[in-house]
Amino acid sequence: MIMTKPQYTIQAVAKLATAMFLCGLLCFNISTNAIAQKMKTPDFAYPKTVEKNASANLNRAVASGDWSAAVEAAIQSVVASNLVSKENATTGIAKIDSVAALAPSEWKPAFLLIKADIYNSIYNSIQWQANSRQIPTDSVPSNPYEWSRDIFALKILDICKDVIDSKEPTNLSLKEWSKFIENTSDAFAFGMTVEEFLCQRSFDLLNTYADATKDVIPFFTNQAEPITPGQKCAALRDVAINQLIDSAASGKRMMILAKALSDQANALPYSLRMKAFLEAYDRLKGSEGEQMILGNLREYISIDPMPGEESVFPYSAQEYVALLKASVADYPKGMYVNNLKNIINSLSQPTATISYQDQYLTSSDISMSMTLKNCNE
Repeated sequence: MIMTKPQYTIQAVAKLATAMFLCGLLCFNISTNAIAQKMKTPDFAYPKTVEKNASANLNRAVASGDWSAAVEAAIQSVVASNLVSKENATTGIAKIDSVAALAPSEWKPAFLLIKADIYNSIYNSIQWQANSRQIPTDSVPSNPYEWSRDIFALKILDICKDVIDSKEPTNLSLKEWSKFIENTSDAFAFGMTVEEFLCQRSFDLLNTYADATKDVIPFFTNQAEPITPGQKCAALRDVAINQLIDSAASGKRMMILAKALSDQANALPYSLRMKAFLEAYDRLKGSEGEQMILGNLREYISIDPMPGEESVFPYSAQEYVALLKASVADYPKGMYVNNLKNIINSLSQPTATISYQDQYLTSSDISMSMTLKNCNE
């Protein structure tokens, strides 16, 4: 969200670190804008009181080794502190760092993501100003509100590197993070692991700062060495999504895999996306995940190609509808089954298209043709 003033609103800051697993129509979205409280939401209208109580709760949680509660208290403390004054951002980050230094290895990524979300939220609140600044990246102002986009990109890059490097196999269930992430029912149902969540969140963060790629597949190692902060973010973003794809595929978590492949395709230049979605469909065919990809492919079907135009889409409209109907029959209770049904209905509507020459002499006859589709003879 781009705000008109360089400060947080209560609504924005109160969701300063939310890991949301939302179901969209074409692709369920693990959108992690920030990490928000889910337990007993304090009254942020009195931020000083909230900050005092949260700091006390944080100390108790750290002392008792309750790291889930520590993450939640840290979030509340930072949110409240920033509501008191935006100048407290650096103090809040320092607090997160000090607590993270005490945390067990499996909990460190949670604190790293809080820090990344603080930086990302600040960037979103001053995006226009940050994008217009030209500041040497080796001369970083102490106040994050004075940073450029490139400085934010490098900060996010460093944090996500640490998240990915610290991501190691663990028995920690994503449910143990349920106190400070929201809308996780689908993530739990599809078996998402903490490691996969870390990859997904790193991908989302890095994608914000990634430079647009050229019309070449960027998911290979033989590309030119990234130079700019945006290029470096794009390169690490690709590492994160490939790790997520490998993990979901090896664990046969097909809906997680479908989401990851969709994200990977959408990160490509538009001219390369259809090919990536078609490859994803081939990979997911025979699983519920195919429904997500089939929905995404709707954008690329050429129903009425121009005269002489050869569609690069490998299926005709009728063949595509047949694939949709087969998937609906195979997975009648799938998450995206209603979306497929809507597409089937839209492509099965009777249509009549009239074509005629748009320029002609007044003395010439006008030639017209009509094309009927889905109409009874």
